Parts: sequence; structure tokens; C-alpha cells
Amino acid sequence: MTDVREFDAAYHLDNPPEVIAAYLGEAFETGDNVFIAHAIRTVTRARGMDAMAEKLGMSRSGLYKALSPEGNPSFATMLQLLGSLGMGVRIHPLEIVTPRKVRATLRSRPAKPAPLRGRQGRKRAKIRSDPLA
Repeated sequence: MTDVREFDAAYHLDNPPEVIAAYLGEAFETGDNVFIAHAIRTVTRARGMDAMAEKLGMSRSGLYKALSPEGNPSFATMLQLLGSLGMGVRIHPLEIVTPRKVRATLRSRPAKPAPLRGRQGRKRAKIRSDPLA
């Protein structure tokens, strides 16, 4: 009889940083914060929880708690942890903006309405100048 174990990605993440970056990048693309924390926890386990906790100045149990599904680590903690894993965060637009799209957006904006004249214009000006009225 063969013994079948549950798959654990941590056993396969002792690879170069590019593999870990791809793994974490896929997790971040989901936008699911629980899944992202799970992926970071998996990479941290692959690198050694004790070593990572020591680098962060945390206890091992504190690190496990922060990365648990119920945990809510601060952004600073996550940045420190990613840094200790040799990873960083890069920001990019979700959609590639081309000059053509920028021109189309500028053309599609509505023109400013003409100012009102007479009584309505004076009332509107008075309301705008006195926010408590």
C-alpha cells in the first residue's frame, strides 16, 4: 500500500527568487487577501519560519498568527516580510493606457455647463459662496 501525502508547495519553493516571485505574483493577481497571506505563509515556511521570525524581530508563533487566515498583519509587517524573502512590491496600472485612449477620454468628457444668468445665477452663486446657507 502506498502512502499519499497532501501536496505542499513549500517543498517546491526552495528554487531561485524568480520562481518565488512568480508564485507570489500569481497569488497577488487573485486579489484575495486570504489567498495572498496563504501564499506568503507557504514561502515563509519554505524559507524557515524561525529564520524569518528572527529577521523580523517577531516570535515564531507571532509570525504564524499574523499569517493565519484569521490574522490581520499590518502593511509594514507584510513589506518587511516580503523584503526578508528577497521580494519587493511594484505598482503598475491595471490597464495599459495608450495615447489614443487618453485622447478619446479627453474628447468624451462633457463640456462645462454655461453659467446661469439672472436670478438663478445669483442664487446659485450665493449658495456656493455660503456653505451654511
